[in-house]
Amino acid sequence: MRLFVALVIGFTMLIDAAPAPAGTTNPWLERRVLNIAHQGGEDEFPSNTLYAFKKAVRAGADMLELDVGVSKDDRVVVIHNTSVDRTTNGSGLVSELTRKEIQSLDAAYWFSANASSHYSHDLDPAAYRLRGVATGERRAPKGFRKADFRVPTLREVLRAFPR
Repeated sequence: MRLFVALVIGFTMLIDAAPAPAGTTNPWLERRVLNIAHQGGEDEFPSNTLYAFKKAVRAGADMLELDVGVSKDDRVVVIHNTSVDRTTNGSGLVSELTRKEIQSLDAAYWFSANASSHYSHDLDPAAYRLRGVATGERRAPKGFRKADFRVPTLREVLRAFPR
């Protein structure tokens, strides 16, 4: 099931990226340049979080790029790696954790905008300025909720950004 979902999503993305047949217009080519926020702007905001996506749209992103994985209970979650180790305060494979377990984690735990490697695990704790927002240990920035700093489901992202 998990592989099937990934293949369907990948195939859909390929179809959407295919050139338009001769004689038709391609709406993607009407704009000269598209500002695409990779993982919501992974160098500036915690990768693949609602916080990152909201900040990217406010900064003028035309499109949000994201990554998905499938949890143990067959929920599609928005995360780049096959494990939660790189970005969160947890460990383990996405495919071996439930949606609830994944969403209890802090997806901004290892993010530092000031580091050369934005997810380095060996910086001074003060460098991780958004660490603890998802768990309520630190107050969310104005206009945001602690849920914006956890691993979202694809459904949550699509509901937040229907266009």
